[in-house]
Amino acid sequence: MQYRLGSKLLFLKITLLFVFFGLIVGYMSFLTSTALSSFEIYQTFKREFSERLQDLFDSDEPDLLYKAFVDTPQVGNELKRVLSNLIPQDHKDKIGLSLYSHKPDDSEWINLFSQGFPQTEESIPTGLKNQLQSAIGKKHIYNPDIFIGMEGRKELFFDLTSENDNMYYILHVSLEREGLLKFLESEKRTFISFTTIVLTLSLILGAFFAKSLSRPIQKLAEQALLFSKGDMEVHFKSKRLDDIGILARSLDKMSLNLKHRFDSMQTMNRIDKAVLSSLSRRDLLKKVANYISEQFDSNPVAVFVHRKDGAVLSALVPDRNITLGRIISFQTLPEHFLNISNDIREMSDNDLEIHKDILLPDLIQEETIAIPILNNEERMATLIISQNQFSDQDREALGMLADQVGVALRSMNEVEQREDMSKGILMALTRSVDAKSRWTAGHSERVSSLSIALGKKLNMNTEEIQNIRIAALLHDIGKLGIPEAILDKPGRLSEEEFTIIKSHPQKGDTIIQDLPGFEEVRMGVRHHHEKWDGSGYPDGLSGKRIPLIARILTLADVYDAISEDRPYRKGFTPEESYTFLQDQSGSIFDPDLLLLFLSLISEEALS
Repeated sequence: MQYRLGSKLLFLKITLLFVFFGLIVGYMSFLTSTALSSFEIYQTFKREFSERLQDLFDSDEPDLLYKAFVDTPQVGNELKRVLSNLIPQDHKDKIGLSLYSHKPDDSEWINLFSQGFPQTEESIPTGLKNQLQSAIGKKHIYNPDIFIGMEGRKELFFDLTSENDNMYYILHVSLEREGLLKFLESEKRTFISFTTIVLTLSLILGAFFAKSLSRPIQKLAEQALLFSKGDMEVHFKSKRLDDIGILARSLDKMSLNLKHRFDSMQTMNRIDKAVLSSLSRRDLLKKVANYISEQFDSNPVAVFVHRKDGAVLSALVPDRNITLGRIISFQTLPEHFLNISNDIREMSDNDLEIHKDILLPDLIQEETIAIPILNNEERMATLIISQNQFSDQDREALGMLADQVGVALRSMNEVEQREDMSKGILMALTRSVDAKSRWTAGHSERVSSLSIALGKKLNMNTEEIQNIRIAALLHDIGKLGIPEAILDKPGRLSEEEFTIIKSHPQKGDTIIQDLPGFEEVRMGVRHHHEKWDGSGYPDGLSGKRIPLIARILTLADVYDAISEDRPYRKGFTPEESYTFLQDQSGSIFDPDLLLLFLSLISEEALS
């Protein structure tokens, strides 16, 4: 709606502009024609005088003009007729002629004759005397001035004095010049016709030019609105060679640049999120390679991570698992693979020959470039991408993405360092627990391995497996608060001692309760001694009210405990352990989980 209103306003403006232009042309035509008319009369008098006067006064006798008008009126009348014939017929009523004479020793001017406009005056005005005096000795005086359409007179002066004359003779021609308003009044029909023609032409030309301008501008405006709403596929195309065409091509170039930047920002945002959701460097780089490939029309992308001994292919799109993990020695790598500059390099045929067994020939297109990923003075990785042709915008976008990948890798390094620290702390705690008794050395790690294997049997995701691993390592952390004398007692425990032993799940829960993100782990630690039939501790939960993580830990914990020697008994044989587990189905253990666990330990026994 706004564009239609804008088009109508543009049409109106252009039409009014043409009307105004037409009126200006008409006004200028009037001024020109009027000025030219005056000049034409001047030229006529100038051209005809010398010939006509020579014919009339072909004599050496002095002062013939004075004698003609004073002594011989018939000659004067003939001269009047000749001068009158020089005036165009359509200007007879607008032009006056006067002939003045003057003796050199006399200050007075004599009017020999006057004809037409202006009327003969009894006395000659001082201003006219001055003009006559200035015309002496000059063949003609005509001062063209700027005519702006005001009503007035145009004065011409011709010196008719011959060499034999004793007096001066000046012919004064006075032209009445019509003003614009008087002209319009006298030429109403002409004015109306002219105005109608000008308005009609203005409307036609205005409509034509308005449409030729408003349509492409309206189209550009509609496309710009779509682009502003997020439609990045809009193209501003135009074959015009004028300013509108230049504007369209400029907008198209600008939109293409913005689209590249917007796509790059989206990809960078996805890379940021990948850092938070990825649990490993390999997982992160796989996502990164996929995101970059998607931005560049699913073209091949490879990421090489640099190590001390060479570059490792850590991600490849399209996925070729057979090549992942391959190491290329730095000795065989191109020099630009080793420097720490930010230069994006195009890979030569020799470079590609080195990598063809890894990248595979079918992934290589017309252009392949290598983009360095740096961390201060260290080259962390190299990003390789291949497509038919790379524009300047493509290279700029890849430079931005490489920087973001560097940020992601640095973040992953920090995450891995924190994880390594966390693992170290967990292992230290686990070994502290196991060190409380020589009989439980390695117990927590074995429970962790068995629990993880069962979790994978259940097709648990990476995060769930991670929680199982941590919960298994920490499941007996509460035993740090149990005296070694009770833990290593060779005989049966008293009721009071057993009560102390049974407190270790709660103690463990209390120890880790302030650790953020450990809610699932806490449930495993607190409930790993609950039983399917509800006879367990500390909360007497039964059936599926027992958290799944705790039911998994119970199976792994009991199996390892009965399989190992204790101060009060010898460990079970595999067959005895298997039988014991079967016997406790539905009492201690979840029957369905038990079946999976039995198949698991059977597979381990076979392996």
